[in-house]
Amino acid sequence: MADLMDWDVLLTFETFSQYKNQYGPHTQAVVNCFETLDTISWFSHVGAEREGREEVRVDTWSDAIDPIFHKQGTVFDKDGHLNPPSALIADFREAKTYKKWIASAISAVTEYADYEHYIPSYFEKPEADFMRRYINKYLAHVLIEIITADEHECTFYREQLTWFEGGHFTCGWVGEYPAGVHRVF
Repeated sequence: MADLMDWDVLLTFETFSQYKNQYGPHTQAVVNCFETLDTISWFSHVGAEREGREEVRVDTWSDAIDPIFHKQGTVFDKDGHLNPPSALIADFREAKTYKKWIASAISAVTEYADYEHYIPSYFEKPEADFMRRYINKYLAHVLIEIITADEHECTFYREQLTWFEGGHFTCGWVGEYPAGVHRVF
């Protein structure tokens, strides 16, 4: 298994001179995120062995998704994301300073994140719908986190980019956030 690339490398990999300030002061990181998302083979390495990263490994789709379903509203929001970082990011989504850049980035991301045909075809409708909501909200959160990076130290969603880029699925958190580690399939 190839080494996973660190999220900060993924977001600074290349400079794109044609983009000036389209998504705010972190435009280059947003565009690098788009470029990374454009190359992802979503879920292509779920269940594969990994080395050199701290995480709690899960071995099946059921192990990945079921705990999130059962803890929605308490530990996770309705779309399966951990409440504390989700709440932090949500606070910035409507902030006047960032609203235009965030809306523009979220609108553009659909051109790059082609995950739909990677959702396992054997998923029942509730699981497939959950995956769509989960990934869509993840994409919005990672872009908001990048665009508003000067306002907070949260890297929760940027860290997940490493796993998605490596073909894995991040599926929760073990520990009392911010202490703890990602669950990864």
